[in-house]
Amino acid sequence: MSLTRFAKRKRASTHAILGDLFEEEVINIPTRGPEPPKAADMYTEARLKEGLLYADTTLRYKQRKLSPLAAHCITLYKATMKAALEGDWMDEEERIALLNTILVYETEIYGTRALGFPSVTVDMNTVDRLAQLRRYVFAVRYGDYMAGVYERLKIPAQEDSTSYFEQLPGWERYWTDVQAEIEKETKSWDLWKRGNKAVDEERIKTTLAISTACNHMGLNFDNTIETIRSLYADRKSLLLHMPVLQMARSGKWNKLRYILQDDLRDLPVVMPPDFHKSIPALQHIIEAVVDQYFTRAEWNDHDYNWWEPRLENTLVSADLKDATTRPQAVAAERRAVKDRAERKFKQMVSEHSYLQLSATRRTSVACD
Repeated sequence: MSLTRFAKRKRASTHAILGDLFEEEVINIPTRGPEPPKAADMYTEARLKEGLLYADTTLRYKQRKLSPLAAHCITLYKATMKAALEGDWMDEEERIALLNTILVYETEIYGTRALGFPSVTVDMNTVDRLAQLRRYVFAVRYGDYMAGVYERLKIPAQEDSTSYFEQLPGWERYWTDVQAEIEKETKSWDLWKRGNKAVDEERIKTTLAISTACNHMGLNFDNTIETIRSLYADRKSLLLHMPVLQMARSGKWNKLRYILQDDLRDLPVVMPPDFHKSIPALQHIIEAVVDQYFTRAEWNDHDYNWWEPRLENTLVSADLKDATTRPQAVAAERRAVKDRAERKFKQMVSEHSYLQLSATRRTSVACD
């Protein structure tokens, strides 16, 4: 059972549900989430309210900022606790399934450090910059599809081209400086990772800030460093600067499926809240690319290890390489992905609200 199904329904206010337990102003930093019970049948109304109170105060506490991943997960958790307290189930079987789902996710929230407030100081400017950089990579990879799909679905185009980012004031200067600092700190960083206490943190401050921000956001640190290093390197030789069709032409299927899953994981974390329509649209573009080039195991369709390249991929690669067939092949592949994405998106819109759609797709157990 997915937590996201509960985010779409209009419910009573948290204040109305909690009554006297509700905190008008959250002054003290919320403690660690409530300890999960040993079994789902041990949940009582009081215990469920304890969980709701934790989620509500955590989300409303203003003195320290949650990571995007933590805010995403705890928002879903809060919606599900309200569903349980309001008796949102059809029968006894569904009630038990709901409580078991809450227990699984609550266990993850209780035991996962990334789903609470950071225990170390995080430079939120670095967090915002890394989120922006990740969206730049999305524009590189999926920009060919985004403009067309957004136009057909009447979704405002937001950051759908690399030129948007490259024209931001100070964009190139900032990342060029960060890249230079990372290179300068490489040896000291390697020593620091091996536990060399002689390394002063001042000698690795840029790399350490990026590492801390990645941990805070749930991003892959090594991939982030690779992206920064490759921004202004030889673009012809780097996967970062390769749109999907270029990877398909090169036959890099194993790399492509890893990248696609990684992008699906990071998508909700790095998108600003006001991009609520773009999240599901881009999600379905990425899902459409997956289905265009891979078959997925029905029992584990979100794990890229179970995505097998389609037999016709060899022919696709050949057509994309051949100068005489390339224009028609490129147009056909783009059209096929756009059509898949549009069908997926329209099907979900018919079933769910944008509120739910904007809070989907995180493969961490705590969030999906």
